[in-house]
Amino acid sequence: MSAINLLRLAKLTDDSSLSEKAETIFRLFLDDAEHAPFGFPQMFCALDFYFGDVKEIVVIGDRASSETEDALNIIYNSYIPNKVLVFCDPSKAPEGIEKVVPLLEGRIKPDDKIQIYICENYVCKSLHKNDLIPERVD
Repeated sequence: MSAINLLRLAKLTDDSSLSEKAETIFRLFLDDAEHAPFGFPQMFCALDFYFGDVKEIVVIGDRASSETEDALNIIYNSYIPNKVLVFCDPSKAPEGIEKVVPLLEGRIKPDDKIQIYICENYVCKSLHKNDLIPERVD
């Protein structure tokens, strides 16, 4: 569990030192995982996350709005195992959050419109909520 959490945090914060810590965990448990793979299901999920394509999904909107709730429900109910979801309510965003979570940089606007971005390697495309169907998310 620790390895995948480190990898998710690395994606959220763009901090490569966290990925390096996950790599250390992989090296430490490699022999044990080779001899007893059924004992390490989360380790293999973390390896899939590490080597696979990761969807970075950014949703910015008023948490109380039904539109935001609908968008988040579509994402939560879609099977996307290698994803990092960033949600931000502009009215409650702490100052400087963009420095901690680079995926939010330049995207937080104080209007009431929901913003949805699907990204890979920090390259994002904007989606309209009506485009947010499971086929488009994964």
